[in-house]
Amino acid sequence: MQLDVKDRLMTLGILDGMSGNFVTLKIVRALQDELSFSETEISDMNLSFSDGGAYWDDKKEGEPKDIEFGERATEIMVTALKQLDGAEKLTQEHISLYEKFIGDDL
Repeated sequence: MQLDVKDRLMTLGILDGMSGNFVTLKIVRALQDELSFSETEISDMNLSFSDGGAYWDDKKEGEPKDIEFGERATEIMVTALKQLDGAEKLTQEHISLYEKFIGDDL
């Protein structure tokens, strides 16, 4: 799945602090590693974190990163997004991820 910087950050935020069984946590850790930013990426797009937010030069963002979500990883993301939806805690920033994992059927 192709994820841009914003989608990667949103996915990392959803996975942060997730609890579950051992297998789930191993999958979450692997996803976090794959979603994380390399030193080169951080430097190239001037990615920084302050005041509770992430900032980068979107003109230097580059191409979206291809992240492989297996069946269980996809299930973890779908469940997390549906929980946010059910709790009415989705934000505008979640829309792209929601559409990628669940779709946009109303």
